[in-house]
Amino acid sequence: MNTTVEKLPECLATMRVEMPADAVSAERDKIVVAFTRQAKIPGFRPGKVPRGVVEKRYASDITDELMQRLVQTGCNEAIKKEELSVLHLEEIKETSLNEDGTFSFVVDMSLSPEITLPDYKEIAVELPKVEVTEENIVNSIERVREKVAEFEPVEHRGASGGDFVVIDYTGNIDGAPITEAVPKAAGYLAEGSDAWLEVSEEGFLPGFAMQLVGSAIGEQRKVIVRYPKDYDVFELQGVEATYEVTVKEIKKRNLPEVDDAFCEKMFEGRNLEQARQWITENLQHQMERRVDEIKTSQVLEFLHTNTEFELPKTAVDRQAQMLVDQMVERGQMQGIANEEILEHQDEILANASQQARLDVKSRFLLLEVAKKEEMTVSQRELAMQVTALAQRNKVSPKKMVKQLQDAGQLESLREQILAAKTLDFLKSGASVSLTERDKAPDESSGTESSEPENKEEV
Repeated sequence: MNTTVEKLPECLATMRVEMPADAVSAERDKIVVAFTRQAKIPGFRPGKVPRGVVEKRYASDITDELMQRLVQTGCNEAIKKEELSVLHLEEIKETSLNEDGTFSFVVDMSLSPEITLPDYKEIAVELPKVEVTEENIVNSIERVREKVAEFEPVEHRGASGGDFVVIDYTGNIDGAPITEAVPKAAGYLAEGSDAWLEVSEEGFLPGFAMQLVGSAIGEQRKVIVRYPKDYDVFELQGVEATYEVTVKEIKKRNLPEVDDAFCEKMFEGRNLEQARQWITENLQHQMERRVDEIKTSQVLEFLHTNTEFELPKTAVDRQAQMLVDQMVERGQMQGIANEEILEHQDEILANASQQARLDVKSRFLLLEVAKKEEMTVSQRELAMQVTALAQRNKVSPKKMVKQLQDAGQLESLREQILAAKTLDFLKSGASVSLTERDKAPDESSGTESSEPENKEEV
């Protein structure tokens, strides 16, 4: 058998195969014999139909079967001969039964990347200390107090820090409404009605809320703000805006006292001491999960930084498409119109492509470590994962296996399990140094809002 392999960029390759005439003839004979045994032709007893009659009657079927077998056999033998690590056979083309009795074909394929691993034993990672402080516990309790706070109308004084004001507002830039000046910023940035705002440094936009200190009910004020230079909306970065604000209501927030009665109501029957212990344990678990995420990130970053190799284009494309599908599905579930999704399709695709490259590189790195360490996935581990998937999808494990097999995803699931095992192996062997205590989850930005529920907030 003659083979030539042309390796192309992005882990693609084209292989040309020519199988000798004697191998083609021998395979054809096997097929003709099988057809002869099974042929049912009027006038002949089963199994006694002359070969010539069978070959003439089933010529097309015999040729189709022959070419399928030759392609399969030829691919397997050629890949073994050339010592190729094939990810996918992308396309079989130019199949030909030649006049000299040989058979030839061309196969486009995607190959596994060639990876040279760095020394991955004892990867150095820096992790924050896991320590729940009194401040963390107090902050957690305060957030619960704020959620059930009562709001008392204020009528005989102006707004002060810590109050909530209910306002109408419209914004403009250089005299033009924000909706016209920066259409993409339309929405709560441009205008609002009956919006609740806490009078604090963090309220709405930097410096906005504190300009309402001293304002009275019914008063109109001009508020001038400058958007941060790193603001999410690019067109507004560093831009000065003027808001016309009408104060409609002023409310004082009254927080409940923290005692056993409060805790029993808000912490599922726990008294104050028990609630504090419960909060401590939960914060401890959250911090440990966060530290583990940081560890994972640093281990993967080390591998990415210290390895360079071509990524298989087909693998990246498939991963990107999967991510796009997930983004679109999430958008639809959140009620985003298809027209809006289409409007941002270039951005969605760019983000998905970038993430896909990271995902694919991580997977190949972890699988290469697993190969070097001779790590495997047992049938029990695979069965446990299949059972978990079956439970989530509310089907039997047997049906789940069939679904995975039909979709060609069983091997992919095995790889996911192996990659996860490898990542745990690398993290367990990492060389850890502790830094100063990081912010606990309750201190992070983006936590639960302290503003009243069921109100339009800014």
